[in-house]
Amino acid sequence: MSSPAALKRSYVQISSGQVHLRRAGRDGAPPLVLLHQTPSTSAMYEPLMQRLSSHFDVIAPDTPGFGASDAVSDPFAIESAAAALCEAVGMLIDGPCHWFGHHTGAALALQIATTAPQRVSRLAMSGPCLLDDALRTALPQRAALIPCEPDGGHLNALWQRMRAKDPAADPGIWERDTLAAVAAGHAYPQAYHAVTRVDSETQLAALSCPTLVFAGTDDPLYPQLAAAYRLLRNGRKSEIADARSSVCVRAPDALARLFSACRDLMDVLHHTPGRAPRRRGACVMW
Repeated sequence: MSSPAALKRSYVQISSGQVHLRRAGRDGAPPLVLLHQTPSTSAMYEPLMQRLSSHFDVIAPDTPGFGASDAVSDPFAIESAAAALCEAVGMLIDGPCHWFGHHTGAALALQIATTAPQRVSRLAMSGPCLLDDALRTALPQRAALIPCEPDGGHLNALWQRMRAKDPAADPGIWERDTLAAVAAGHAYPQAYHAVTRVDSETQLAALSCPTLVFAGTDDPLYPQLAAAYRLLRNGRKSEIADARSSVCVRAPDALARLFSACRDLMDVLHHTPGRAPRRRGACVMW
């Protein structure tokens, strides 16, 4: 087995601004795009990218309005963010890609698969955003803006919010997401609201590409997993025991095994190098 490729950070110029991304992998390998949850950035995928880069050309962009990517709409909208991400990846890869999204990233990946199916060869979603009425009400409340306090109390409140999402996680994860939430500003709650407005049921039922849906068994979206799977025409379902919303950070080995084992989704072993999508011109490197 080849060793993991070095991770590089870069910007892609698109029609509405710049998209920042992380990239690792082999030239000619199948391209795999990773879309992160809110309010995180592509940094959450670095451990997973190290494990997948021996088999894939892994691209992890910052969602517009998060990390170092420019916002493309105000308020944040799934449609415009997905279009920007699709445009950015199209500047790098000529042809379809595998796409994976976690939570908000799942909604973005689903939007891309629905509106630009020619850009998607296979799709994977962790915590697919098929929401019942209770979740549509509760999710925006979990990301409500906390007014700035002179004593910095709002920062501690954000810290406690991130900690509550996965109390057993490394504090470094809470810190990174707290800082990401501060940097994102209004885009953070807006993204949660945007997800509640997506018609995921119609989109899931319309998918034709091979699709994997999964979730950690302790993920708040886990109860919706079976219903999401039943809507798929060409799907598989899996789960990761005892995992919560930080599964991509805390269980990268489990995710890497899942991707490699699901041949309908990620055809690693039987990929023909000569048929790999062509890489386009390089973007501005840091």
